[in-house]
Amino acid sequence: MTKRFIAASRLVIPENRQRREFKLGELNELAASIQTNGLIHAPTVRIEGEDYILVSGERRVRAIKDIYELGGTFSYDNEEVISGLIPYTFLGDLSPIEAMEVELEENVLVPTSPGQSALPPQRSLWNSGKSRLSPQAPRFHPRQI
Repeated sequence: MTKRFIAASRLVIPENRQRREFKLGELNELAASIQTNGLIHAPTVRIEGEDYILVSGERRVRAIKDIYELGGTFSYDNEEVISGLIPYTFLGDLSPIEAMEVELEENVLVPTSPGQSALPPQRSLWNSGKSRLSPQAPRFHPRQI
């Protein structure tokens, strides 16, 4: 897969994201891990016109921005990342199964706020008709997984 980078300032994070709370201690731990071990999985984005829309990895993006704000650096795929850039994976490069896994990890396996459902039906790619899965691919309700 091709390594891709985007300026942190160009990444659009939709306001209607599933995760709403970010614990400072956990973000600090993640930033420290990224600095020590490197970024293992790049955030995933989709491209709409000129916009790069975050699909998964908001915590990683926040941790990376914190690293930059504190003057730090990190590596991705064993290479130091140029300050101000964020590595990303293009959603279109993923197989249908990988795309489904990204959605599940981001929208089902994240802690939710009290009273918030695990996955609102309108947020599901396969319920919106925007899924890259083929019509023959198995479709699971999140509670079946």
